[in-house]
Parts: sequence; structure tokens; C-alpha cells
Amino acid sequence: FGRPIPIALDARLREFDFGAWEGKTWAEITDAFPSVGGATFTSARDYHPQDGETFADVRRRVGSWLAEIAPYDDRRILVVAHAGTLHALLAELLGPAFDAMTVRFSHASITRIEYVDRTARLLTLDDTAHLRAPKVPPAVVPSLRRGERPGD
Repeated sequence: FGRPIPIALDARLREFDFGAWEGKTWAEITDAFPSVGGATFTSARDYHPQDGETFADVRRRVGSWLAEIAPYDDRRILVVAHAGTLHALLAELLGPAFDAMTVRFSHASITRIEYVDRTARLLTLDDTAHLRAPKVPPAVVPSLRRGERPGD
């Protein structure tokens, strides 16, 4: 609004390549690939889907993107991505003390991270407040006759 904002698409921020798991529910994956056993979605970091990527693969490509943007830490950057990419981004930025894979991202949620001097600080995680309708009563607009102004 008022100034052009550049938009850049970057393949390093694409979702996990789930290979043979692509398009399947977790139940279908565990049925089709018994070696996955009783794992949950949080243990996806420990598996390598046939013809797909590991969590380490995703972290490497997201880390490559982070290294490229690090010199621009004085700018605001909006990243629109799927949960797998966001898990990798959080893991890269916040390190092993933050178990990124336990986060369940809501659809259209907002996570804000401050990244200054290659140090990250989590400001909001999975915020969905913008999706709730405001609890404001509808405005009452009085009817006016032609030529009248409000307050006349």
C-alpha cells in the first residue's frame, strides 16, 4: 500500500518432499510402511521416506536460505510456508533446546521471530487471533434526508 514490496520465491522454503508418503494420511503411511511402526508425526525427523527427504535435508536447505538472508537482519521478511518448513526454520533458529517438531501449526497461523545479529527470539508462535471475528456490534447509521449532515 503505497510502496512496492518485492516478492521472492525460493525453492529452499518448499515443503518436505515426502516421496512415497506424499498424499497419504499418517494411518495410510503406517499401514503401507510397517517399519514406521507406532511413530507419530513428531518423529518424522527420524525417518527417511522412500524417494523423499529427511528432516535433516529440509534443515540444510532452510539453513542455506537463512545464511543468505543473515546480512539483511535489519529488514522485515515475511515467509509463507508449510509446517515442515516452519519446523526446520524454528529448529535452525532456536536450536536443539527448542523441540520444533512438537509444534502443531494451525492453518493460516502467524509465528513471529526477531532475528538480529544471527540471534533469534521467538515473539509469537502459532497465533490465530487474526482469524477470529471481532466482537463489535454493527454500526447504527441514522438515515439522513437529502442535504442533511450528521448532527443537523
